[in-house]
Amino acid sequence: MPLPLPGKSAQGGPISHPGDTGWIASRWFLAAVLFVAAFLRVCHVLALRDTPWFHTLSLDPEHYDLWAQQIAAGDWIGKELFFMEPLYPYFLAVIYKVIGRDFLWVRLIQAAIGVATCGVTALLGRRLFGRTIGNFAGALAALFAPAIFYEAEIDKTFLAVFWVTLSVYLFTGGSRWSRFGSGFALGVATLARGNLLLLVPFALLASIIDKTHEPRSQRLVLAGSFLIGVASILGPVTARNYHVSGQWVITTAHGGQNFYIGNYHGNTTGRYHAPVFVRAHPRFEQEDFQKEAERRLGRKLSALEASSYWFGEGVREIVNHPRWAISHTMRKFALFWNDYEEPDNQDMYYLRGASWVLRLRLVSFGMLVPFAALGLVIHRKRRDVRILCGFLILYCASVVAFFVFSRYRIHVTPVLCVLAASGLAWLWANIRMRRVRPCAYAGLLLLCLGAFTFRRVSAMSEKGSIVQAYINEGGTLAVSGEYGKAIESFQKALAIEPHSDGALCGLGVTYARLERFPQAEANLRACVKANPLNRLGWAAFSLLMEQSGRHQEALDATEHVLRISPGDAKATFRAAELALRLGKYTLAIEKYRAVIRMTQEGRAYVGLIVAQLSAGHLDDARATSKEFRRRGGDLPANIAKQLGE
Repeated sequence: MPLPLPGKSAQGGPISHPGDTGWIASRWFLAAVLFVAAFLRVCHVLALRDTPWFHTLSLDPEHYDLWAQQIAAGDWIGKELFFMEPLYPYFLAVIYKVIGRDFLWVRLIQAAIGVATCGVTALLGRRLFGRTIGNFAGALAALFAPAIFYEAEIDKTFLAVFWVTLSVYLFTGGSRWSRFGSGFALGVATLARGNLLLLVPFALLASIIDKTHEPRSQRLVLAGSFLIGVASILGPVTARNYHVSGQWVITTAHGGQNFYIGNYHGNTTGRYHAPVFVRAHPRFEQEDFQKEAERRLGRKLSALEASSYWFGEGVREIVNHPRWAISHTMRKFALFWNDYEEPDNQDMYYLRGASWVLRLRLVSFGMLVPFAALGLVIHRKRRDVRILCGFLILYCASVVAFFVFSRYRIHVTPVLCVLAASGLAWLWANIRMRRVRPCAYAGLLLLCLGAFTFRRVSAMSEKGSIVQAYINEGGTLAVSGEYGKAIESFQKALAIEPHSDGALCGLGVTYARLERFPQAEANLRACVKANPLNRLGWAAFSLLMEQSGRHQEALDATEHVLRISPGDAKATFRAAELALRLGKYTLAIEKYRAVIRMTQEGRAYVGLIVAQLSAGHLDDARATSKEFRRRGGDLPANIAKQLGE
């Protein structure tokens, strides 16, 4: 039975909401909301200043920082297709040029944009439901803990949230200029979250079938204005991609890889889970996927061809395991709407120890979802609310089709804040009027959805996420040379999870840097025992064995790396070098040839010639030398002398 609505909504007329004459509806309340939003965000940023990751970056933040420095140094166009969305590195580059590379200022500017997002959320609510609900929606956004967390990270998330919120707000306007602005904002947002591109057809369709605008020509003008807005941003980016690569790519060339990550049968979590042949770092992901695709197909591929290949492989995984794929998709859907914040580069729950702001009882994702659903049900007959519903459904599908992190789903929260505020206002109005039946139905809906969104579905418990946070902290400290503190962080992780292969690997590598080789060996052996597929553990163990002069064990460890990732050219070259030192010339020749097939590296040719000479294969060495020189290579004088050249 549908929930009865107060006022005239049963006949399709205007819905009732609290009057816009109270103190919540005032401009002063909205100003206070924005002040609180700014205060909490600035306090959170300042609370992080003494933490190791404030100035020392890793993973995606490190990649964005290095890219931004390259842009700020003058490389504004670049030389390759974008593999990651480019908006945030260019945003950082502008700050670096104007202010300098100061992460405090970066975070404060990001906090200011976060406050602006709260303001736009309030404007959206005011336009749809009136000043009272709009201001309350802004308050929910101001107190939303994950937004405060992400706006202080060196990460693109906050930018996409601001621009997509602005796009939704402008889309609800009726003029051609508001539609142009909506398309422009969505185009900008797409440069920070590529899956937002899927909203373009939806927005065009919504414009065309909107019968509140007559005649039909007016609807087409609105749709065209939106499309021109999108094209004004994505057109130049597409032209830039064609200029540097000769390929027509709208934004980035990594959609296929991400689709495969989210849907291959080895991903049992629904979150990011790198295949065994990929190093889980943005610096290496593109290279590893590219080389593995080329190895499987036996030919060189462009970036776009590699992306298409991995998309096809992802589809093949779904077709080959249909029942698993359905279950896996349902798991990702549950992850998307779950209250738990699935961590990525940094862990919000771990940062509570450093930030008193995050320790406050603020608004969480799971608090918004049930009340937003209530708002959708109550106002389901309104066209503008149906557009918001379509946005939520389509955006959720665009994330679930790949894999889920909380920073991927946060883009729906401004819309959830507006709908939740409307749902809460409706519920409060009915409670005040003592309407038992509507309140009972609403309570049942809230209870069911609350159970759904607060039910733990993540493969990573809060305990597991804190273990990972300690590992990340240890890695950050080790990069900055604070090895003693790094060891403490890894040991804290092991105190919680004694068999954590990530912590054991980090501890082993840190001990090796301190030349404490017995402890390094013990921890790296424990690492690969705990997880025989830990590629980094085997690689670190190989280096340690080589440093200790135990070349056979180093070679054995490198062979483990190659069993995990057969297309790893660096590991193959390393195996060739070790085999050459051990006098295993046949194996060395085989490995050098494999490297040449993968990379055409000059040092592989030189190594192959040395191995052939050592094995007594003079004619083969001369043939290799001839091929190398034909490719423009130049042999060292001592090797050329042995060949009689």
